[in-house]
Amino acid sequence: MQAHVLAFGPQIIPPSPIPLIRTPIGDYLGWFTLVAPPEMAGDSALVQVHFVDGVQPIHHVMLPLSIGGSDKP
Repeated sequence: MQAHVLAFGPQIIPPSPIPLIRTPIGDYLGWFTLVAPPEMAGDSALVQVHFVDGVQPIHHVMLPLSIGGSDKP
């Protein structure tokens, strides 16, 4: 299983596809980081995650992401 992540604005680390690892209870786990440029502070972005098994689409989700400002001076 893999997750293909699309973000409109933020950078995705590591780049897609994200490998998913099966857990002992049968779930899948994968990690990625989104990094928004400073000029996006206070804006929002859409993030799409497409779950696939080989070439077979399994599920997809679209998430709104609110981008906060930095607390650093």
